[in-house]
Amino acid sequence: MQLKLLDISKDLKEIREIWTQLSSESNNSYFLSWGWMENWVKSIRNHNQIMFIVIYENKAPCIAFFLGKNKITRNHIIKSRGLFLNTSGLPLFDSPLIEYNSMIYKRERDFSLEEILNVLPEEWDEFFMPGLDSDSFPGNRLDQPINHYHIVKDAEGNSPYVDLDLVRQKSGDYLSLLSANSRGQIKKSYRKLKSIGKLTTEIPKDSNSCMDIYNEMVKLHNKSWEVRRRIGAFISDYFYNLHQELIRKRFNYGEIQLIRVKCDEFVLGCLYNFVYQGKVFFYQSGINYEIPKEIKPGIICHVEAIKLNTDLGNFIYDFLVGSEQYKLSLSTNTRKLIWARVQKPLSKFWIENKAKMIKHAIGQHEPSIKATDKS
Repeated sequence: MQLKLLDISKDLKEIREIWTQLSSESNNSYFLSWGWMENWVKSIRNHNQIMFIVIYENKAPCIAFFLGKNKITRNHIIKSRGLFLNTSGLPLFDSPLIEYNSMIYKRERDFSLEEILNVLPEEWDEFFMPGLDSDSFPGNRLDQPINHYHIVKDAEGNSPYVDLDLVRQKSGDYLSLLSANSRGQIKKSYRKLKSIGKLTTEIPKDSNSCMDIYNEMVKLHNKSWEVRRRIGAFISDYFYNLHQELIRKRFNYGEIQLIRVKCDEFVLGCLYNFVYQGKVFFYQSGINYEIPKEIKPGIICHVEAIKLNTDLGNFIYDFLVGSEQYKLSLSTNTRKLIWARVQKPLSKFWIENKAKMIKHAIGQHEPSIKATDKS
């Protein structure tokens, strides 16, 4: 195996060719598409050092990934030189979040995580791998024995999704796949909407109408978070501009899906989805919560989007990671994502992990205080 580093500012054309070649042989999410990665990398390359790693076998690229580099401090004590898979390691520039993360590689080649770790460049203490797809490398190799390194799984999460082929098998009757309770509540919402007016689902025909829905979605999104006295995602100029640029560049490729659901002139909400290889990824929403809650405007928007994408011939509607009740109630299946890191065998990590184990053990044995206790 031979490793080669490419400079993003100078070698972007070659990087694009390698990435698109390898990704054409893979079954990846939109977050590993060239459209997403190019837009993200260009947005931060002047702010942080991002490397592009390509590994060759027999003079042909067999695996590639982006690698961020940053020094971090945990608990004001533990200092670590970190490498970050397809992320920068800086919270601001990683705020768009990456899910179904993996490396781009030839599927016929069976890699081990250890052989990749052994050729990583730079001096590093930890290798961070956020949002790993548990079905793709390296997420599917985390439980294999590995020498000289320690794997830490920081978190796991389920990504609920709807199998649109199942919906088509039911002749488009999506609601029949849900629980009786969910089905009853949704039908009740539709009856209320019918008494108000006609329900319509609008999708943009060009980039101008696309930006119109995007801006309305952002406005509704920020307003709903303000009501909860919390900060919405699009308050950040970086986040807003990143997606504005993504929409402008990738709409004509069929990768951007913006949906506006209305009842007569009342907007129920707007959804911002990605479409890639027949999979739809729900990314953000702006819901009009001034509409009575019993109508469940957010639920209705997703049901309409699921019906739309069933008719369009897509086969997955993915809610992305989250345990929110609406995602669970509307889904038919789930996939697992993992947030993990690899540590070198350094004493500072041994002390840190030992302290966590002791704290956890003490917490398990502490007596609970009942509500009637006055102490």
